Amino acid sequence: MVEVVKQKNVSAILGITVIEIIVLMVEVVFLYREFVDSLVPWLAQYSEGFELGVFWTLAISVFAWFGVRSLSWILFASHGTPTIMRVIQGKGLGSEKRKEGTAKLTDISFDFMTRIKRDSEWIQSKGEDVLASFMLPPLQVVAAGLNFLTLLFIGKHLFDLPFNKFSDINKTSTIIAMYSNKEVTGKVQARKA
Repeated sequence: MVEVVKQKNVSAILGITVIEIIVLMVEVVFLYREFVDSLVPWLAQYSEGFELGVFWTLAISVFAWFGVRSLSWILFASHGTPTIMRVIQGKGLGSEKRKEGTAKLTDISFDFMTRIKRDSEWIQSKGEDVLASFMLPPLQVVAAGLNFLTLLFIGKHLFDLPFNKFSDINKTSTIIAMYSNKEVTGKVQARKA
């Protein structure tokens, strides 16, 4: 309607106005009138002998229709309708000013996949940081206890503390291989004897 008024197209203005009046009548009679009728008991409880009547029922229904239509246009249609119209007309979602440098579909998809890959790596790193902030403090305590026990029996620390990342914690097979040499087993047997 705004575009037609800007163009001063009288026939289109009349056509849209007639359609809006028909929509108003149908919605008021079938939707908003029932809404106002359901409010009558609530309105009647504050005054004696309250009777709304047909005129005021339809008038309140028209005001409710206008309010809902205006609010939905302000919140959604002012930005949503042009986007939907561009999709329906096959113009795409981009702005009209960007017609010069049109990109190929392969460029768009490669760039899109690169962004998705970069974002997923960022999410993974931040997720590991959050997990580490919950898991590393208890693991520090356990590792300190194990370090104390291995220092008593073997004479070496099992872990290098403090842990800053999960990668600081060695895999179990690496730890076993590191301490399974004959020097360590010899020290353990010497202490037992």
